[in-house]
Amino acid sequence: GAGPTIDTSAPVPVALLIPKSSNGAGSVATSLENAARMAMADLTNVKIDLRVYDTGGSTEQAAALAQKAVADGAQIILGPLFADAANAAGVAVASQNVNILSFSNNTSIAGGNLFVIGNTYDSIASRLMSYASAQGRTRVVVVYPQTPVGQIGRSAVVKATAGTNVKVVGDGSFQFSEQGIVAAVPSIAN
Repeated sequence: GAGPTIDTSAPVPVALLIPKSSNGAGSVATSLENAARMAMADLTNVKIDLRVYDTGGSTEQAAALAQKAVADGAQIILGPLFADAANAAGVAVASQNVNILSFSNNTSIAGGNLFVIGNTYDSIASRLMSYASAQGRTRVVVVYPQTPVGQIGRSAVVKATAGTNVKVVGDGSFQFSEQGIVAAVPSIAN
């Protein structure tokens, strides 16, 4: 569909779902909020009524708050930051004609009312391989965590070498933990 039509003659209610109280992502959340407020200050043709909702990094909280934000009048939802929370929020308000612009970089969650506006793995990998090529580097080893996201990253790097003179000459994975990284270093270095 074409998505919702938004009347910009009055301030547009926009919800920002971010993990402010999350131990691991609180500082990122604060940076996202500051960036949103700065971007709003630059707008001349439209006023934004920004309402911030703290997901705490919880998928369930993100879904509940997306519904609350829509009930509060939000016409657009920015966030959540993490793919699983963004997906849950998208599902929670799918029937409400409200678009979600997630900061996630995982394009596998995009579709319907959910859009991904973060740096994607494909765009990052493409920039990295272009840079490597420009620096005269033609052989790369891909090192990635043994997670679904690690696999997506690995695939993006392999795909990004197409059309460059860079070749993947090896790869190595590690268990996604501090001990896993330490244990994998010797074999990856070889």
